Amino acid sequence: MTPIDLVRLTALRDRTSGSPDVVVGLINDPVAVDRPDLANENISPIPGKPDGACHRASSTACLHGTFVAGILSAKRATGAPAICPSCTLAKCARSPAVAAAYEKCRALFYALDELEKRLTTQRYRFGDPIVETSRRGAQRGSFLANAQLAFQGDLNGILSGYAPGAILFTPDGPLRGTDAMRPLFQAMIANFGKPGAVFSMKQESVEGECAYILWTAETADNVYEMATDTFVVRDSKIVAQSYTGKITPKH
Repeated sequence: MTPIDLVRLTALRDRTSGSPDVVVGLINDPVAVDRPDLANENISPIPGKPDGACHRASSTACLHGTFVAGILSAKRATGAPAICPSCTLAKCARSPAVAAAYEKCRALFYALDELEKRLTTQRYRFGDPIVETSRRGAQRGSFLANAQLAFQGDLNGILSGYAPGAILFTPDGPLRGTDAMRPLFQAMIANFGKPGAVFSMKQESVEGECAYILWTAETADNVYEMATDTFVVRDSKIVAQSYTGKITPKH
Protein backbone atom coordinates (compact mmCIF):
# COMPACT_ATOMS: atom_id res chain seq x y z
CA MET A 1 0.00 0.00 0.00
CA THR A 2 1.39 3.39 -1.01
CA PRO A 3 1.03 6.66 0.95
CA ILE A 4 -1.51 7.82 -1.66
CA ASP A 5 -3.55 4.68 -1.00
CA LEU A 6 -3.53 5.42 2.73
CA VAL A 7 -5.08 8.87 2.23
CA ARG A 8 -7.50 7.49 -0.39
CA LEU A 9 -6.35 9.72 -3.24
CA THR A 10 -5.30 6.99 -5.67
CA ALA A 11 -8.51 7.06 -7.70
CA LEU A 12 -8.43 10.85 -8.02
CA ARG A 13 -4.76 10.88 -9.02
CA ASP A 14 -5.38 8.20 -11.62
CA ARG A 15 -8.33 10.09 -13.02
CA THR A 16 -6.72 13.50 -13.50
CA SER A 17 -3.52 15.46 -13.06
CA GLY A 18 -5.50 18.58 -12.22
CA SER A 19 -5.94 21.87 -14.05
CA PRO A 20 -3.95 25.15 -14.05
CA ASP A 21 -7.21 26.87 -13.11
CA VAL A 22 -7.17 25.06 -9.75
CA VAL A 23 -4.85 26.87 -7.31
CA VAL A 24 -3.27 25.01 -4.39
CA GLY A 25 -1.86 27.23 -1.63
CA LEU A 26 1.36 26.01 0.00
CA ILE A 27 3.16 27.57 2.98
CA ASN A 28 6.37 25.69 3.67
CA ASP A 29 10.13 25.90 3.37
CA PRO A 30 11.76 27.22 0.15
CA VAL A 31 11.28 25.17 -3.03
CA ALA A 32 13.98 24.42 -5.60
CA VAL A 33 11.73 25.15 -8.57
CA ASP A 34 14.51 24.48 -11.07
CA ARG A 35 14.51 20.75 -10.36
CA PRO A 36 13.69 18.90 -13.59
CA ASP A 37 11.31 16.50 -11.87
CA LEU A 38 9.00 19.33 -10.76
CA ALA A 39 6.21 20.68 -12.94
CA ASN A 40 7.76 24.07 -12.32
CA GLU A 41 5.80 25.84 -15.06
CA ASN A 42 2.79 25.61 -12.72
CA ILE A 43 4.58 26.81 -9.55
CA SER A 44 4.39 30.49 -8.70
CA PRO A 45 4.78 32.72 -5.61
CA ILE A 46 1.81 34.32 -3.89
CA PRO A 47 1.70 37.99 -4.96
CA GLY A 48 3.29 40.29 -2.40
CA LYS A 49 4.78 37.49 -0.28
CA PRO A 50 8.25 35.90 -0.02
CA ASP A 51 8.75 33.77 -3.12
CA GLY A 52 10.60 31.03 -1.25
CA ALA A 53 13.52 30.72 -3.64
CA CYS A 54 16.24 28.28 -2.59
CA HIS A 55 19.62 29.95 -2.06
CA ARG A 56 21.31 26.66 -1.17
CA ALA A 57 19.56 23.65 -2.66
CA SER A 58 21.30 21.21 -0.32
CA SER A 59 20.03 22.94 2.84
CA THR A 60 17.60 21.07 5.08
CA ALA A 61 14.96 23.75 4.51
CA CYS A 62 15.19 23.53 0.72
CA LEU A 63 15.21 19.75 0.73
CA HIS A 64 12.09 19.70 2.90
CA GLY A 65 10.20 22.38 0.97
CA THR A 66 11.01 20.74 -2.36
CA PHE A 67 9.94 17.35 -1.04
CA VAL A 68 6.57 18.72 0.05
CA ALA A 69 6.09 20.54 -3.27
CA GLY A 70 6.92 17.30 -5.06
CA ILE A 71 4.09 15.48 -3.31
CA LEU A 72 1.74 17.87 -5.08
CA SER A 73 3.56 19.03 -8.19
CA ALA A 74 6.18 16.51 -9.23
CA LYS A 75 5.94 15.29 -12.78
CA ARG A 76 4.21 11.98 -13.18
CA ALA A 77 6.44 8.87 -13.47
CA THR A 78 9.14 10.41 -11.26
CA GLY A 79 8.35 8.17 -8.30
CA ALA A 80 6.85 11.01 -6.23
CA PRO A 81 3.13 10.96 -5.34
CA ALA A 82 2.49 13.79 -7.85
CA ILE A 83 -1.09 14.36 -6.77
CA CYS A 84 -1.85 17.37 -8.99
CA PRO A 85 1.09 18.45 -11.17
CA SER A 86 -1.17 20.30 -13.61
CA CYS A 87 -2.64 22.49 -10.87
CA THR A 88 -1.17 25.89 -10.04
CA LEU A 89 0.92 25.69 -6.88
CA ALA A 90 0.95 29.06 -5.11
CA LYS A 91 3.87 28.94 -2.69
CA CYS A 92 4.84 31.20 0.18
CA ALA A 93 8.02 30.60 2.21
CA ARG A 94 7.80 30.40 5.98
CA SER A 95 9.60 33.20 7.73
CA PRO A 96 9.14 35.41 10.82
CA ALA A 97 7.19 37.78 8.58
CA VAL A 98 4.56 35.13 7.89
CA ALA A 99 4.46 33.52 11.32
CA ALA A 100 1.22 35.13 12.45
CA ALA A 101 -1.93 33.04 12.21
CA TYR A 102 -3.43 35.27 9.55
CA GLU A 103 -0.40 34.95 7.34
CA LYS A 104 -0.36 31.18 7.75
CA CYS A 105 -3.84 31.16 6.27
CA ARG A 106 -3.04 33.47 3.38
CA ALA A 107 -2.20 30.68 0.96
CA LEU A 108 -5.56 29.09 1.65
CA PHE A 109 -7.41 32.39 1.23
CA TYR A 110 -5.59 33.07 -2.02
CA ALA A 111 -6.39 29.61 -3.37
CA LEU A 112 -10.06 29.95 -2.42
CA ASP A 113 -10.27 33.40 -4.01
CA GLU A 114 -8.76 32.06 -7.23
CA LEU A 115 -11.13 29.08 -7.27
CA GLU A 116 -14.13 31.37 -6.73
CA LYS A 117 -13.06 33.59 -9.64
CA ARG A 118 -12.78 30.60 -11.92
CA LEU A 119 -16.06 29.06 -10.85
CA THR A 120 -17.94 32.32 -11.33
CA THR A 121 -16.69 32.49 -14.92
CA GLN A 122 -18.43 29.13 -15.47
CA ARG A 123 -15.36 27.71 -17.12
CA TYR A 124 -16.00 24.34 -15.46
CA ARG A 125 -18.74 21.86 -16.17
CA PHE A 126 -20.23 19.55 -13.57
CA GLY A 127 -18.70 16.17 -14.21
CA ASP A 128 -15.17 17.58 -14.40
CA PRO A 129 -13.21 15.48 -11.86
CA ILE A 130 -11.79 18.50 -10.06
CA VAL A 131 -15.17 20.20 -9.79
CA GLU A 132 -16.84 16.99 -8.64
CA THR A 133 -14.20 16.63 -5.92
CA SER A 134 -14.79 20.25 -4.87
CA ARG A 135 -18.55 19.69 -4.81
CA ARG A 136 -18.14 16.65 -2.60
CA GLY A 137 -16.11 18.77 -0.22
CA ALA A 138 -18.84 21.40 -0.18
CA GLN A 139 -21.54 18.80 0.49
CA ARG A 140 -19.47 17.27 3.29
CA GLY A 141 -18.87 20.71 4.77
CA SER A 142 -22.58 21.48 4.80
CA PHE A 143 -23.59 18.55 6.97
CA LEU A 144 -20.48 18.46 9.17
CA ALA A 145 -20.96 22.15 9.89
CA ASN A 146 -24.33 21.41 11.52
CA ALA A 147 -22.72 19.09 14.06
CA GLN A 148 -20.01 21.64 14.86
CA LEU A 149 -22.49 24.51 15.16
CA ALA A 150 -24.69 22.45 17.46
CA PHE A 151 -21.78 22.01 19.86
CA GLN A 152 -21.13 25.75 19.62
CA GLY A 153 -24.78 26.58 20.32
CA ASP A 154 -25.09 28.58 17.10
CA LEU A 155 -28.76 28.19 16.18
CA ASN A 156 -28.75 30.89 13.51
CA GLY A 157 -25.61 29.41 12.00
CA ILE A 158 -27.31 26.02 11.67
CA LEU A 159 -30.43 27.46 10.09
CA SER A 160 -28.42 29.59 7.66
CA GLY A 161 -27.19 26.37 6.09
CA TYR A 162 -30.69 25.59 4.80
CA ALA A 163 -32.26 26.98 1.64
CA PRO A 164 -35.56 28.87 1.87
CA GLY A 165 -38.34 26.32 1.76
CA ALA A 166 -36.06 23.43 2.75
CA ILE A 167 -37.74 20.35 4.18
CA LEU A 168 -36.54 18.14 7.03
CA PHE A 169 -38.11 14.68 7.36
CA THR A 170 -38.16 13.37 10.93
CA PRO A 171 -39.79 10.37 12.66
CA ASP A 172 -42.49 12.79 13.85
CA GLY A 173 -43.23 14.12 10.38
CA PRO A 174 -41.81 16.66 7.94
CA LEU A 175 -40.70 20.15 8.96
CA ARG A 176 -41.02 22.73 6.18
CA GLY A 177 -38.87 25.85 6.36
CA THR A 178 -36.41 27.03 8.98
CA ASP A 179 -39.10 28.40 11.29
CA ALA A 180 -40.53 24.91 11.65
CA MET A 181 -37.04 23.47 12.17
CA ARG A 182 -36.05 25.96 14.84
CA PRO A 183 -37.53 24.11 17.89
CA LEU A 184 -35.84 20.86 16.83
CA PHE A 185 -32.43 22.47 16.62
CA GLN A 186 -32.99 24.41 19.85
CA ALA A 187 -33.56 21.09 21.61
CA MET A 188 -30.50 19.59 19.92
CA ILE A 189 -28.31 22.50 21.03
CA ALA A 190 -29.59 22.20 24.58
CA ASN A 191 -28.84 18.47 24.52
CA PHE A 192 -25.39 18.58 22.91
CA GLY A 193 -24.39 21.78 24.69
CA LYS A 194 -24.11 20.09 28.08
CA PRO A 195 -20.63 19.09 29.32
CA GLY A 196 -19.33 15.70 28.24
CA ALA A 197 -21.19 15.41 24.93
CA VAL A 198 -19.41 13.17 22.39
CA PHE A 199 -20.13 12.84 18.65
CA SER A 200 -18.61 10.12 16.45
CA MET A 201 -18.95 9.98 12.66
CA LYS A 202 -19.13 6.36 11.47
CA GLN A 203 -19.73 6.75 7.75
CA GLU A 204 -19.91 9.52 5.16
CA SER A 205 -21.00 9.08 1.55
CA VAL A 206 -21.48 11.78 -1.10
CA GLU A 207 -22.86 11.22 -4.59
CA GLY A 208 -23.73 14.23 -6.69
CA GLU A 209 -26.11 16.46 -4.74
CA CYS A 210 -26.85 13.76 -2.16
CA ALA A 211 -25.00 12.95 1.04
CA TYR A 212 -25.47 10.35 3.75
CA ILE A 213 -23.96 10.10 7.23
CA LEU A 214 -24.12 7.45 9.94
CA TRP A 215 -23.17 8.56 13.44
CA THR A 216 -23.34 7.83 17.15
CA ALA A 217 -23.28 10.18 20.09
CA GLU A 218 -23.65 10.42 23.83
CA THR A 219 -24.82 13.40 25.85
CA ALA A 220 -25.60 13.94 29.50
CA ASP A 221 -29.19 12.88 28.86
CA ASN A 222 -29.18 10.47 25.90
CA VAL A 223 -27.26 7.73 24.12
CA TYR A 224 -27.56 7.86 20.32
CA GLU A 225 -26.89 4.20 19.56
CA MET A 226 -27.25 4.86 15.85
CA ALA A 227 -28.45 7.84 13.85
CA THR A 228 -28.50 8.69 10.16
CA ASP A 229 -29.00 11.83 8.11
CA THR A 230 -29.49 12.09 4.37
CA PHE A 231 -29.03 15.46 2.65
CA VAL A 232 -29.67 17.05 -0.70
CA VAL A 233 -27.41 20.08 -1.14
CA ARG A 234 -27.65 22.66 -3.93
CA ASP A 235 -25.55 25.80 -4.18
CA SER A 236 -24.03 25.00 -0.77
CA LYS A 237 -27.48 25.03 0.89
CA ILE A 238 -29.41 22.05 2.25
CA VAL A 239 -32.71 21.78 0.38
CA ALA A 240 -33.87 18.45 1.84
CA GLN A 241 -32.83 16.28 4.77
CA SER A 242 -34.07 13.17 6.49
CA TYR A 243 -33.15 12.11 10.00
CA THR A 244 -33.80 9.09 12.18
CA GLY A 245 -32.02 7.41 15.03
CA LYS A 246 -32.22 5.04 17.97
CA ILE A 247 -32.03 7.20 21.08
CA THR A 248 -31.99 5.79 24.61
CA PRO A 249 -32.61 8.21 27.49
CA LYS A 250 -30.21 7.88 30.42
CA HIS A 251 -32.80 8.91 33.00
